[in-house]
Amino acid sequence: MSSATRYLCAAAYLAPSFANTVTSEIIGSHRAVAPSRGIDLVPIIRHCLQARRMQLIRDLQLIGLLLLGIVLTRGALVLLLIVAFFLSFLPGARWDRKSAGGRLIAGVASAAGLALVTGAAFVYFAISAAHSFGPALPSLGWGPLGILVGLAYWGVLAAVLFGYSRTMNRTLGDHLSHDAAAQPAARSSDRVENRITEVARAQYGNLTLYDGQNPFIDQRGKIPYSMADASAVTELIRNPQAGLRCYLRVSVSDEGSPVRAGALEVVGGTDQEVIVSAFVYVAVEGRMFYLQFVPASLAPILSYYHDIDRLPRLTSGKFLTKAAVDAMRTAFRDVLRAPFGVLSTLRAMWAEQRAFNDELTSASDYVYADIGARISVRELGASLLPRTYIQRLDTSKYTQMIERLAIETVLDFLGAKGADTAAYRARAEAIYNSGTIVAGNVRGTGIAVGRNAAASVSVS
Repeated sequence: MSSATRYLCAAAYLAPSFANTVTSEIIGSHRAVAPSRGIDLVPIIRHCLQARRMQLIRDLQLIGLLLLGIVLTRGALVLLLIVAFFLSFLPGARWDRKSAGGRLIAGVASAAGLALVTGAAFVYFAISAAHSFGPALPSLGWGPLGILVGLAYWGVLAAVLFGYSRTMNRTLGDHLSHDAAAQPAARSSDRVENRITEVARAQYGNLTLYDGQNPFIDQRGKIPYSMADASAVTELIRNPQAGLRCYLRVSVSDEGSPVRAGALEVVGGTDQEVIVSAFVYVAVEGRMFYLQFVPASLAPILSYYHDIDRLPRLTSGKFLTKAAVDAMRTAFRDVLRAPFGVLSTLRAMWAEQRAFNDELTSASDYVYADIGARISVRELGASLLPRTYIQRLDTSKYTQMIERLAIETVLDFLGAKGADTAAYRARAEAIYNSGTIVAGNVRGTGIAVGRNAAASVSVS
């Protein structure tokens, strides 16, 4: 997998909203698929489904434990929630800067200090409140049996939280590492598998339909076309007034290979994650030649998703430490949000199934069915701006290179056909020199730009 694909797969676990958006827009829909530039949608979709499945199983287990604690050992449950609340203040570990042990000790010490100052009163009143439920609900109390059951209850709940944290961190640090082999994916329902197959084909098509347009619909599969054959493209070129336009696309991915001086590697290979695309539209209308150049660029993936490259290895002791710290930091949130998480996930799955069925019939029930692409998964996981100055420079560099290549290619073609290119050449020179900016006061200086330009300086 490319680096961008790995990071977007990781986003499924690190940002549940990302996974929910991908599944609802791509899997729970017949909508068109935006082009995939530098990514493969199939593993991203499968990891989004897996992340939701893992969270649903964890939340169902936590709900069962919550009900068991309320019925059997309310005091242990309340005490656990109080401890988990203070553990949520543990600092996030920065594994690339300090040792895991140092971070863990510092975090536990700070949380323990805060707990000792204010926790005693909370524990006392919480236990009193738990016993005030009355005889309507049975409880084991605080005798030897009650304490033993309470400790066992803590152990089972901790095992659920730690097991989920360990599985997630193993997926991020092992299965999504830069040198990891592709892992077999769990098979979903036939509807989901068929949709994934459609997406796998559509992401590399030459026809993109966006939301708000009136897409051509395949009457057999009830999905938008993703591929136009050569004869259709030829007719679109001959009829530039049509609602569907034919653009030539050039995309440049900023991936650098390692730099070597003999056998010595000077600089390792890197992926700046910048993708520059240019869409070139050529038309002849009213005996006038028209050239349109539309540049676009995709910013790098969010830096938060890059943390998978800084995780400790699975075989190191730091890995278990990180899994434990993550489980402790999120225990309070995970336990209390479990019922809402299950309801939200089941509601999302039901809504996706309903939307999928509704869109399946909309092509027959309505004259136009609006099922154009609304999102780009690559853009959904991108940052707003380049992170580094080199990324900004590369974006400008590749845009100018493609622009000059397009202009000169058209110029050579017109010249070979014997067309008068004087006006076109003058306009091209103006475009080339549009980046020349002179600011401030200029005295006694000559500036010349463009081909065959000249300047002179006179001093009086």
